[in-house]
Amino acid sequence: MSKNIAIGFTGDMAFSEYTKEKYKTPKFVDKKIYDFLNKCDYNIINFESPVTDSLKTDKASLSHKSKADALNYVKDNFKNPILNLANNHMMDFGRKGLIDTLNNLDERKIKGIGAGKNIDEATQYIILGDDIKVGIVAFQYKNNLIATKNEAGTAHDRHKKTIKNKIKELKKIADWVVVVYHGGDEFINVPMPYTRRKLKKILKWGANIVVAHHPHTVQGYEKVGNKMIFYSLGNFIFDTDYQRAQRGTEYGELIRINFTKDSYTFDNLNLYCDRKKDKLVVEKSCEYFQNINVGYGKKWKQEAKRFKQIKANKKELARYRKLYSVKELYIGKTTCDNYMAFDKLVEKHSFDGVNNVVNFQNRLLRRFKRIFRRLIKADYKKHFYTLYASIFSR
Repeated sequence: MSKNIAIGFTGDMAFSEYTKEKYKTPKFVDKKIYDFLNKCDYNIINFESPVTDSLKTDKASLSHKSKADALNYVKDNFKNPILNLANNHMMDFGRKGLIDTLNNLDERKIKGIGAGKNIDEATQYIILGDDIKVGIVAFQYKNNLIATKNEAGTAHDRHKKTIKNKIKELKKIADWVVVVYHGGDEFINVPMPYTRRKLKKILKWGANIVVAHHPHTVQGYEKVGNKMIFYSLGNFIFDTDYQRAQRGTEYGELIRINFTKDSYTFDNLNLYCDRKKDKLVVEKSCEYFQNINVGYGKKWKQEAKRFKQIKANKKELARYRKLYSVKELYIGKTTCDNYMAFDKLVEKHSFDGVNNVVNFQNRLLRRFKRIFRRLIKADYKKHFYTLYASIFSR
């Protein structure tokens, strides 16, 4: 009779841009990382790209996709992998990209959660273990081709009622309920208060543990009674220009939760993507992976004030990639096969001077477009929290 069950959880994985061919060289990942995950009975991996050969995407950039052979790497190197498909890049190549992904998983007998051919499949939970049963359900935040009654897509915030019912079902048949959530603000190291409240609500629905990702940076964790939230595990095997333009994206976390009938504990492993050595290694410590209750008020305000710089970095990189021919870039477009490392591009084109080469007329036109977009789709919540943090930070 099994007295416990261990389940591993990772941050973001995709074999595109800088990691496009990494599945061909498993030694890119330190052996200690494989050892940590392979001591688990199962591993929940956030696979943040469709697995498809499709050439059709509505996205001009950041349209990630992985080759089917990458799934062989996942199956061969990680014990009992289960792929979380509820994320904001799963629909980059539309519903066809998702259907291709589901078929590729079926061919290799790899389980997936958080997406499906309709809402029932997308919101379906899985139960892991025999003597000790752990139920897992997943959903994400991005309003992009979400699952409907008759159409393929991902499980989404909008499916709240359905997911709450799934959690209630699980509580009757499982010892533990874990929700995998993909959402939160990108590139900060502390969750904002509205994200914190949102994930605490999931605990009130009946979940015992919430494991989250999407920010591409490591955030902390906290205990709420006998329940727990991991706010962001950061990146696992995932690296793009947009990551490299922001602070802290080279760090990630793996967690292993050990369940018994009446209690659980967790272990973690700190990851560091050494971009100079082209290696994913183990780090002794990570300052961002800590209990967020300690000094939370001061920390979230400090992070909120960084939104302006994060946005500026995104804008600068977007201009940079537009100005210099896509023939020199790999940005996820299937028609672009050439690739130049970000650092080399910076040396060649002087990244800091991009704004100077944009003529006044184009700048003015873009400014009007930005103002128009902001009026239509403004993130007022983030704006007011940033304003509050600027005025009342301690």
